[in-house]
Amino acid sequence: MRQFGLGINEAMSWACERHYAIQDEFCALMEKVLFFNHKVEEELDEYVLSLAHWPRANSCWIFECRRYYGDLGQKVTETREVPMLPKTHEPCK
Repeated sequence: MRQFGLGINEAMSWACERHYAIQDEFCALMEKVLFFNHKVEEELDEYVLSLAHWPRANSCWIFECRRYYGDLGQKVTETREVPMLPKTHEPCK
């Protein structure tokens, strides 16, 4: 928000747009991977698919562990509503 001088809604929109742009770029590049022989092709496919699964696995972990949402992870996953904690200090300037 501070870097680009955006409000909360604009910052969320920017983050969503950036996410989809990176996702589209990754998928396009994945299609362009060159294969050299059958053994390399299998290993490369497995590696690239692992890279593709990594962000989703990270997301699942965030909601399943208690580190970020305590016992509310499943509820947050279902409703996409995150309870906000009260402010405890003034924002950085």
